Amino acid sequence: MSVETLTDALKRYLGFVVHPEQEWTLVVAQNPSITEALFPFSAMGLFVSVLCGVLGIALRIGMKNWPLELIAHLVIDASAVAAFAGAAVLVVRRLDAVRPRLMAVSALYSATGIWIASLVAFVPIPALGWLRLAMGAVYTAYLFYRSLDLAVGVPGHARLLAMGVPLGAMVVAGGLARIAFTVVLSGIQVW
Repeated sequence: MSVETLTDALKRYLGFVVHPEQEWTLVVAQNPSITEALFPFSAMGLFVSVLCGVLGIALRIGMKNWPLELIAHLVIDASAVAAFAGAAVLVVRRLDAVRPRLMAVSALYSATGIWIASLVAFVPIPALGWLRLAMGAVYTAYLFYRSLDLAVGVPGHARLLAMGVPLGAMVVAGGLARIAFTVVLSGIQVW
């Protein structure tokens, strides 16, 4: 990856935070592929999420199971975003969207909320993972809702369905992964 590619991804993150409507207009004009949304944009977000998770694990006092916690952190975030993008692709097939090809791209870019909320992961309190998931879901929902109109062109009557199914899939996948992580980790600490 070149420095220019990473800089463009950082500018896109900043654009989604500062002026998301203008950023969605740029996305439509650039018509990026799914690969461009995955690398380096989503990969960079996942990297930041894991880095903040490592800091949170390192700062926590007491018993630590570094490899398991790190893998769980990675799986929780990746599964939530993958379920979100996958459900978005499936639901757009049922809609009369103007640009259905941009649905997966818009889902991946909307996951900016998840990646920004991952900054909370460095706080050494494991229970904040639920708060991080909720904060990320709310901002992701906002970005995704704006993208349905500005980037994908979903008709007004279908936006609730187009938004609800992918977000529900994201919350369920992230929640189930977090529950599984909690159960596995508590089982290991009992032994």
